[in-house]
Amino acid sequence: MAAILERSFIEICGFERETVPRFRDVTINPGASAPPGGVKYPDSAGGFSYEDSGKLLSVTSNRFIHWSTSGDTIQLVEQSLDVNLLNNAIRLKILQCPLLPRGVHIHETLNNVIILIVTSQSVHRLVLPHPTNMYHSELVTELQVQSVFTDVRRASVQDAAHSYMLPPGQSPITSAAWLSPHGHAHFALAPPSGGITVVTLPPHDQQGSVSVLELKQSSVIQRLAGWMPTAIRGEQSPSDLAVSLSAWSLDDDTFLFTMCQDLKLRVWSYKEQQCVLVTDLLDFVPAGREEMRRSQGQHRLRLCFSPSTGLCVAVHLTAPSNSQFCVLQLVASDNSRYSLEHISTHFSTQETLVDFVLTATEIWGLWVDEDNQTVMKYTNFEHNVAAMWNQVFAQPAPEEEVHIGPDQDPRETYLDVLFSPLRFTGAAIVKALQIYRRGTERILDLTWDSLKKEVTLTLQSSVTQFEFTQEDYRVLQVDFWSKFYACCLQYQEALSTPLALHVNQATAMVCVLKKGFVSFLLPCFAVDHLYLSSEEHLFSEEDTPISEDPELGSDVVQLVQCVRLVGECVQGDMACEMDRALDMLLSPERATEQVLENLLANGSDNLIEDINNKLQEVRNPLAAMTALLRELDLETDMETSPERTVPPTGQSLSVRMSLSQLYGSSVSVSVVCQALCQTAMSRALLCRDILILQHLYLRLGDNSLQMQQDLIPRCCNLLCCYHLLKQLSQTFTSPVPLDTLDINLQHLSVLKLSDSPAVLPSRSVLNPQTVVELFYQNVARKLIVAQLFGQRGAEASQTPLHWPQLISSVVTLLSQHLGGGNSSIQTPGLHGLSPYIMTSWPTNPGFLFPECLMGNCQYTQLQEYVRLIGPWCQANVGSCRFVLGQAYLASGEGQKALQCFQEAAEVVKEEEFLMRLTGLEEETNTTAPRLSYYNKVLQLLEDIGLPELVINLATLAISEAGTDQRRQAALWTRIFKHHLDLGHNREAYEALTQNPEHSSQLDCLRQLVVVLCERAQLHDLVQFPYVNLHEEVVSIIESRARAVDLMTHNYYELLYAFHINRHNYRKAGTVMFEYSMRLGREVRTLRGLQKQVDCFLAALNCLRLIRPEYAWIVQPSSRAAVSRPGQTSPGKLAWGWYQTLGGAVPCCTVLYRVCVGGAVPCCTVLYRVCGWEVLYRAVPCCTVLYRVCVCVLGGAVPCCTVLYRVWEVLYRVWEVLYRVWEVLYRVWEVLYRAVPCCTVWCVGCCTVLYRVCVWEVLYRVCVWEVLYRAVPCVGGAVPCVGGAVPCCTVLYLCVCVGGAVPCCTVSDRPGTSPKRDHDGELAVAPVSRQIEILELKDVEKEYVLARCRLTLGQHEPACAAIAGGASAVEMVALLVQSGLFDSAILLCHTFSLPLTPIFEGLTFKCMKLQYGGEQSQNEAWNWLAANQLPSLITTKESSATDEAWRLLAAYLEKHQSQNAQYHRCVINRLLSHGVPVPDWLVNACKEVDAAALLRLYLNYDLLEPAAELAMEYIDALLGRGHQYFGVERPLSATAPLVWLPYTSIDQLLHSLSTGLPHSKRRNASVNYVTTSYRRSES
Repeated sequence: MAAILERSFIEICGFERETVPRFRDVTINPGASAPPGGVKYPDSAGGFSYEDSGKLLSVTSNRFIHWSTSGDTIQLVEQSLDVNLLNNAIRLKILQCPLLPRGVHIHETLNNVIILIVTSQSVHRLVLPHPTNMYHSELVTELQVQSVFTDVRRASVQDAAHSYMLPPGQSPITSAAWLSPHGHAHFALAPPSGGITVVTLPPHDQQGSVSVLELKQSSVIQRLAGWMPTAIRGEQSPSDLAVSLSAWSLDDDTFLFTMCQDLKLRVWSYKEQQCVLVTDLLDFVPAGREEMRRSQGQHRLRLCFSPSTGLCVAVHLTAPSNSQFCVLQLVASDNSRYSLEHISTHFSTQETLVDFVLTATEIWGLWVDEDNQTVMKYTNFEHNVAAMWNQVFAQPAPEEEVHIGPDQDPRETYLDVLFSPLRFTGAAIVKALQIYRRGTERILDLTWDSLKKEVTLTLQSSVTQFEFTQEDYRVLQVDFWSKFYACCLQYQEALSTPLALHVNQATAMVCVLKKGFVSFLLPCFAVDHLYLSSEEHLFSEEDTPISEDPELGSDVVQLVQCVRLVGECVQGDMACEMDRALDMLLSPERATEQVLENLLANGSDNLIEDINNKLQEVRNPLAAMTALLRELDLETDMETSPERTVPPTGQSLSVRMSLSQLYGSSVSVSVVCQALCQTAMSRALLCRDILILQHLYLRLGDNSLQMQQDLIPRCCNLLCCYHLLKQLSQTFTSPVPLDTLDINLQHLSVLKLSDSPAVLPSRSVLNPQTVVELFYQNVARKLIVAQLFGQRGAEASQTPLHWPQLISSVVTLLSQHLGGGNSSIQTPGLHGLSPYIMTSWPTNPGFLFPECLMGNCQYTQLQEYVRLIGPWCQANVGSCRFVLGQAYLASGEGQKALQCFQEAAEVVKEEEFLMRLTGLEEETNTTAPRLSYYNKVLQLLEDIGLPELVINLATLAISEAGTDQRRQAALWTRIFKHHLDLGHNREAYEALTQNPEHSSQLDCLRQLVVVLCERAQLHDLVQFPYVNLHEEVVSIIESRARAVDLMTHNYYELLYAFHINRHNYRKAGTVMFEYSMRLGREVRTLRGLQKQVDCFLAALNCLRLIRPEYAWIVQPSSRAAVSRPGQTSPGKLAWGWYQTLGGAVPCCTVLYRVCVGGAVPCCTVLYRVCGWEVLYRAVPCCTVLYRVCVCVLGGAVPCCTVLYRVWEVLYRVWEVLYRVWEVLYRVWEVLYRAVPCCTVWCVGCCTVLYRVCVWEVLYRVCVWEVLYRAVPCVGGAVPCVGGAVPCCTVLYLCVCVGGAVPCCTVSDRPGTSPKRDHDGELAVAPVSRQIEILELKDVEKEYVLARCRLTLGQHEPACAAIAGGASAVEMVALLVQSGLFDSAILLCHTFSLPLTPIFEGLTFKCMKLQYGGEQSQNEAWNWLAANQLPSLITTKESSATDEAWRLLAAYLEKHQSQNAQYHRCVINRLLSHGVPVPDWLVNACKEVDAAALLRLYLNYDLLEPAAELAMEYIDALLGRGHQYFGVERPLSATAPLVWLPYTSIDQLLHSLSTGLPHSKRRNASVNYVTTSYRRSES
């Protein structure tokens, strides 16, 4: 890197972007009146640094206070370079008391910070707490750091004990103040009458009075209060008047040093209260003493104490032509006498001295020249024999004119200049805006962006007041903006007025206190010093640290002089054209040639000749250029990554916390980044001028190959690098909402970059901040501090914080991170500091800065960064393309982003960032790095939500997968998923078919089915060919149909359409039949009933479309059992149970069934039954058992720890028991062959096994009835089968169900193992199940039943739920109850049920209507209308009762029965309720079965109707009215025999003879019946 030249400094203005400084106002009213004559003092300033500010572990580390005074107001600000201080600025106003120049003195004690203030009429003391006493914790974080001014309002500023009013008319000229060891505050005042007056205030924590002491040469007078009048005191010579006063405590005394008007230095001892030393300063003036004596200039005096030199005094003697500094040393003799020894004299230039500071070895001076420009110099008074002043390069003022190109917008150009980080403070712009508005409105507390908008609106409103052409508009716009710019220049110049210097003795930090801000001095590098210095200040070759070779150093100096001559020529338009060419990415060489052509064309022949003459003096121009370019280049041969910086070791927590805060405040961030910007700007100009000089050198005739192939390309590269740094330093960040940052962090977490320190956003310390400040604050500062202090361990806490050395290293390392690179830095003066390596130069692999921009959503700035480095940077090309793709994604340009991602994939194995992105650093054997990279990008695109880009990139990535089917499957799955999300059904199906992995293909197929069903895109789903996937599709749709709600999804209908489309009508009918059956069980609503009827109709339609011999479907029966002869596998058995029970079988039951069968692993059945595909693929059987338990108990997929432990223990127990069972089994085999099995043994063994195996619990939980019944010992005395089945059967069952061995049935082969087959393998027990074959008529029956249910539900919706599960018999009752007799009759005919309930129900309704009221009549019409009534009789009015009887008559006539069964039941119901039988019914019954009617009469004791019926019946048999009784041929000699119910007639006769009273009618009836009966018998 460039060498640091400790003889030169550069000024950096730490602008804080606050429009209005936030001061808290405090007012003190001492009761003074305005001084006569309006005494005015010039503005002044000063600073104070804490004693421990140079210690890392101190609370006051890098902490200082500065102040400025104006009139009766003092502004105090406490600053820290490490942390941001809260409430750190106050504005103290002492009414009617102007402050003296340098009238503020700050001292610190162990517990307090005490501010002593001297005004023209009073003295004041302000007591504040010391920072070490403000924090209770040793570790201080930024949010806890409060300033000492936080509680300034409680500091008793109005207390009389802390102030003292001076006598009127005696305003002091100068002052000094100090604290005694006992806490007294002493104010040394120099009144205009001469002498010194010391005012002493008592300690702030003690009671006491004010004392006043007057010192003069002849006597010492002391009073308690007030001053002695001048007449009593006596006249004093005006030469005794002190013009500068300083105090210093030494040993146990305090010495007052006074610079008097007579150019004599007097030293007063406060302890002895007398003048102990008088020195005539003219003795140290070599020439011009008379001029010096007559001079009325402002002479100044400064003191400095150091352990090496003691107390030194520096006096500035002002004269018109030969002002000088005299440095004297106070020496004490043995007899307590003091003397001043002259050390050195330094002459200064004739500028106006503003302030100077004396340090242990240096004098720092601050002047203002005739043009009101700041001049700063310093010199070493110990070792500088030649008394030469070292330069301090002041920050240049903003340009007086702004160059605007023809293609530039004036408004944008001026705004860029005004709001640049380096040129103007917010206060200057605010004041200029207020003046430009010419109003009384004050602008308060505007943000930087708001101020920019206000300026734009104000200027634009002024321009748009007129109407003019475009050209006039531009001219007028430039005019208005130039006036406002001039106003800003004036206020910026006023705020830049220097007031004082402040030097921190502990850290060697030098500050320039100006009217509006504070600037800091940083060491200047040698190459910058050579370029910035004036010709007379250029060092000789011995002093040039660029090269150790004197000749080469001299050549470098001469070459720099040539470069400076070139820089003087390239001004104005040519400089802007060069910058514009770099911004437009034009070739620097071509732009340089154009500038050189313009120089030659403008008649600069004399200049070219001067440059040529200078070049002739350079002995080796090429070597000098090489050395100069090497100094400008920050890259070395050492390469390592900053991300891999070794963390600090051996450091305590307090050290690490302090290091984490070092140089982290807003002031430090601003200073460091502005220093970087200033350095980049000066070096960019230097590279530009060198490049022009190189082309000029070629034009002069030296066509050196080294120049063309090496030096010019290197210079072009450096020019581009420093131009990049300059642009970055002046580019502000964009405000980003917090939710955007959160989303961006989520996207980065997908890339596994969220933990990188470069992408973690944090709170800004500046508002707004540049991208360089953002990078330094978030990333670079921690890395830089770790590199500077990480290798020292515990020594870090003892290393002093030397500002010039540390800040130079920080700026250089930061430049390397941004645009400077892999350099080794040896910081001078830091002992034991090893070289530190950085890797962010564009040609090196570090990539922290773009990562930081990406992590903080600064995508516009990131695009500009990539654009600027694109043409000339060949490193990190792929990484830049990747982050550029990220930026394009943020701006919504997806195709551009995809192109960038594809370009970055080409170098994924060559760049560190991409390797870290893809995880290649951790994986050493990665065979497909591009594929890993593509997977990360695919995850990012998926997270953002760009399915089109995912498809494109995944298609490209398939070629990288090679023959790896797993990776190909993952990519095809991605393509399928996003095609499906986009609605590209055909493309999704094609991606599914291309998937090489069957399981993934099934997953995609399942998702395709589900999604298309949810979207109702069933046509596409049905039309796909499903080559080699037909069975899988059917299985998926079936499983979905059986697992989801029937009324919200139409999977059954989809499956029906699927089979219909493929002309598989029987399958289609089976699907619709299953659908209808499930609807009947699960959806018992009116809608469900309607759906069920439709399904049955569809099933019937399908079965009628095929040949009758195939018109059947299979329905699993509700009974299944383990059976040896069967051949059905346990999986199919479980599946049958699942189909039969509608998926409601508990998993444990199915598991038991399968376990008994033992043919397939449990997990397979679980997968089939419960749909646990994931468990089937990944979890072993024992884990599945545990999962089953969790599923049954709570349904939670995540495992419960307690259950898991229980199952783990049980599994271990089963393992042990399995071993025991094996041994016992062998024993049983022996016993089987030798000992007959006895019942007692069986009973005992089984009971023990039952208890040991805890089958009781399992039986209770899982309802394993079969297991319980399978044990041959149940019942207690059941003998073994034929004496040949040993009790090992029970053992076998226990072991089998325990999961230790596959299950088998009891062997029926004597002498062989019941668990193994002929080959010795574990035998599989075949199972069988019963099924039902449903033919077309069976389906029709179910349809009729469903139709009746629907009819009932439509008629009475409240009965829909009941009807849904009712059987045919129950449905008949429900239909009859509701009056739906037609439907009931249809159902009875379909299921061959008797019609008796229907006739009984209808009879009851007829009786109810006959004896009911009007309401019953009205209600009857509803159910009457639901039946098919016979033709109405229109001749007379018909009632509901009549229609009901007519309906009953029609049913009796239509539905004939054997033996008049239905007539009997109707008449029986009527007679049972005491209702007379209608004549039509009697006549109808006579015709079909008169005997049954007679018996009914007799049963209900209706003798008279019975007698009449008997007589009529006998007469009909005899031939009279036989047609009314259904008698075809009456009784005659030739006719066949007829049947007569003689038993009933005998019963009637008996009843008539005994039951009725005697009457003629009774007697006649008896006689008639008897006679007729006998005749019929005969």
